[in-house]
Amino acid sequence: MEPSDSQGSFARLIKALENQDEEAATFIYTKYIGSLIRLASKKLDLRLGAKVDPETVAHSVIKLFFDKFQKNEIEFENWEALYAYLAKVTIKKSLNRNRLHWQLKRGGGSVNNQGKRSTQVELEEIYADITEPDPAEVAEINDMIEMAMCKIKPQHRSIMEVFLGNHSKEKTAELTGFSLRTVQRVINEFREEISRLGNVD
Repeated sequence: MEPSDSQGSFARLIKALENQDEEAATFIYTKYIGSLIRLASKKLDLRLGAKVDPETVAHSVIKLFFDKFQKNEIEFENWEALYAYLAKVTIKKSLNRNRLHWQLKRGGGSVNNQGKRSTQVELEEIYADITEPDPAEVAEINDMIEMAMCKIKPQHRSIMEVFLGNHSKEKTAELTGFSLRTVQRVINEFREEISRLGNVD
């Protein structure tokens, strides 16, 4: 994967990136984007279809790398270490996207009090099922939530604010003064908007 002048070329690349050299950034993108797309394709659940795009995941990994590098939050000794980092983040993002979108699409198959498989999941379970998201993942999910919140009618946003505060639908209706039917409708609209946003995130 690395050029013949491995260590020397890597050191020059890192130095160029530190100086925000566009050619160095383009080299990184060109060198790794194809591999990351293929890796994401292998890890993403194909049953989710267009809900999760390998190219979107790969691009977000490259962007995260550049952001963290410019903030001096990461450093690498060689090409192998750099690729290992990119691959690890790609796998993590892919699996987290699987969990998030599978929950939204199919309900996650949770078990109800009668021991039967449930066809719908509570929105709070999205968070419980995402394993140790890093700050970038948390920010990404929060951005989706904020955008979805903007699509909710102003008079109904209090419903989602209360519901996302870990309250049941029944408790949300009681605290906000809306009917349970209205609460359920708003939650469904919010869930659909989150799922739509997931197509382009």
